[in-house]
Amino acid sequence: MQLSINIPDNIFFGINETEKSLTQILKQKLAIELYKSHQIPVIDDYDIEDEVANAKRILA
Repeated sequence: MQLSINIPDNIFFGINETEKSLTQILKQKLAIELYKSHQIPVIDDYDIEDEVANAKRILA
């Protein structure tokens, strides 16, 4: 299956990513959301700071 998304040039250039890196980011975000939709726990880039802080508290 192939999925195409049209991103306006002004938005694409404004995010400062290459087409290849943006594709990788979108694949990762999609995988995270699919895992979450099946109630599989994941740590995404928004949760990692909290996880590190919790680990430091536990180890302190």
